[in-house]
Amino acid sequence: MTTEMVEQRAVDADKIWSDWSQWLAILGALIAIGLIVFAVSGQVNSIRSAILSDAIERNQFRVAMFEKFVQLGFDNLEAEIAYLERSNSSSLLKEADDDIIGVIRERSGQISFGQEVSFSRSQTDKIERYVLSHSGFLSPPFETIDGKKVLFFSANKGTAGRSQPRVILVVRPDYFLRFADETEFARGDLISLIGLDGITRARRTFDQISTGEDLSGALVMEQQQKEPDGTYEGANGLTGEQSVFSHRRIEDYAVFATSGLEIDRVNEEARAQSRFHWIMLAIALLIIVVALWVVVRVLRQQRLHLRLLSKSLKRLQDSQRLGGIGDWEFDVESQTFTISESLKDAYGLRDDVEVSIDKFSSSLDDESKHLLRKELYEVMTFGHPRSFELTLSRPGHEQSVREIVVGPQYSSSGQVVMLGAIDRDITRERKIGALRARLSVLSRLDAMSALAATIAHELSQPLSAARALLTAANKVLRDGETERALTLCEQSHSQLRFMSEIVSNARSELQSWGDADETFEIGEAVVRTKELLGNFYGAKQFKIHFENDRHSQFARGSLSQAKQVFFNLFKNSIEASGSDVRCEIFVRAEPVIGGMIQVTVKDNGPGVDIGGDPFALFASNKRDGLGLGMAITKTVVEALGGEIWIGRPEEGATICFTLQAAPAHYGRLEVSNR
Repeated sequence: MTTEMVEQRAVDADKIWSDWSQWLAILGALIAIGLIVFAVSGQVNSIRSAILSDAIERNQFRVAMFEKFVQLGFDNLEAEIAYLERSNSSSLLKEADDDIIGVIRERSGQISFGQEVSFSRSQTDKIERYVLSHSGFLSPPFETIDGKKVLFFSANKGTAGRSQPRVILVVRPDYFLRFADETEFARGDLISLIGLDGITRARRTFDQISTGEDLSGALVMEQQQKEPDGTYEGANGLTGEQSVFSHRRIEDYAVFATSGLEIDRVNEEARAQSRFHWIMLAIALLIIVVALWVVVRVLRQQRLHLRLLSKSLKRLQDSQRLGGIGDWEFDVESQTFTISESLKDAYGLRDDVEVSIDKFSSSLDDESKHLLRKELYEVMTFGHPRSFELTLSRPGHEQSVREIVVGPQYSSSGQVVMLGAIDRDITRERKIGALRARLSVLSRLDAMSALAATIAHELSQPLSAARALLTAANKVLRDGETERALTLCEQSHSQLRFMSEIVSNARSELQSWGDADETFEIGEAVVRTKELLGNFYGAKQFKIHFENDRHSQFARGSLSQAKQVFFNLFKNSIEASGSDVRCEIFVRAEPVIGGMIQVTVKDNGPGVDIGGDPFALFASNKRDGLGLGMAITKTVVEALGGEIWIGRPEEGATICFTLQAAPAHYGRLEVSNR
């Protein structure tokens, strides 16, 4: 959104936020309060119904699990009885449950009690009568001699025959109530196992266990007769509390499992959640009242702030015009530009509000027109902000350079619908930068001249000394003075090390050579180098083939540095090819990741011995070579921010190095001295 559009919206908003908008805000707040109260009341009722429904479902699920737990307990008891009947053993299995505490046997109407549990005579008579009159049962509780109550269990399907006694197990009621230890069990909840005779076999409320309650004639027995596997709401047969019960019948042993929960506990949970909602309602109402007060107060200040904003935007426009800064938007759908007032004069679009891309770019040079379309396409396609420079070349006006920073604006669906840009005049900065660069180059050339003279002077002394020492060593070695010859060689080696230090210092000095802000054309560097080589090898035929694309035409650095690199590489290729072979050199530049350009130089010569490091100082395969050319080449490439290495071709030599990329176009040329 341009600054003019922001200013217009500020004026429109000033008209809208009049006094009557305050009354609209109050009316809206009252309507919101009414809607919130209505919504909270409905939510509270829904919560109560949902909590009760959820509690009933949980109770039904719990009784189903309790029934399976009891049935599993019956299965274990039947397995124990089957073992005792098969083995005719009087001892329980070692892994038998601790709540199975004894065994009695019945054969031909005679009952023999084990020694594990003792009963009084009256209880013994009752047990005998019950056992002889029932088969496949879980008995009501009987009291032991020490006052504890136990249950008797007889398998509905046993293996006993006429010759084998019937086995009956003595079980504590707790055996069937362990289910409560493995499930959520709150105050007011209960589970019980009740016989169809109305006598409770095992019963547990929140923290109490009991057995033997007589519920004959109670509501639970009436509901069990009507619906063996059902759910109902009614009074607890023992406490009278209103509860919800669910039961499931186990036909094989004439009992049914039941689970219950008190309705008061469910209602209390609903009330607790309802209280939370009412508290939240009170807080919301308080917030609305406070917000209404704040809104009314803010609205009174809004008009003043909007007026101040309009004046500030006007001052901003004036500042942009003075500083050569403006902004514009590009509508992706209509392909039109909306330009701020401060830019219209720069682009020659004084009276236009929205302009097409052709009209907007009419004052740009050809390269900038192409670049503008390319960068807009990049932002629309990939959604990343871009920064680039355009050159304005209007007739009758001085050429100017503008820096553009453009970024995407998205719709609610994530599509790029608008591009917004900051447009700044950097002509003066570019002129100052060019003058600084020229001064820097002149300073470096002067420094290089001084450095070359210094190196020549410094190398002459240790080189002369090393030569004299080696000549002397050769003479004394012929005279047989081996130790003195070794001493002279060591002294000569010290002079050579001193020379190496001098060259290393020179290489360090070269690291600062060149300006990172410069840009050169790789193809131009190749052509200029070819012309220079023609002066050295005019009688020898050579041909240089160069190929690149539009993304690898320009690199960052100085042209002189690039010419030095190509000169050393081409010179090595020409000299290595021999006098009877025409040297063919192939140069290819292509973009690689990281914003770099890889340049590959390949020839038809004998290749490079990769056994050692060809870029090491004083490393040379030439008989009269000093080993400085490739070392300097590596230093210059690294100064340009790249790397250099030896490729592995099938034939010939291949040298690869990288340069920092700059904006480029497609190009292809062939260079030859014939």
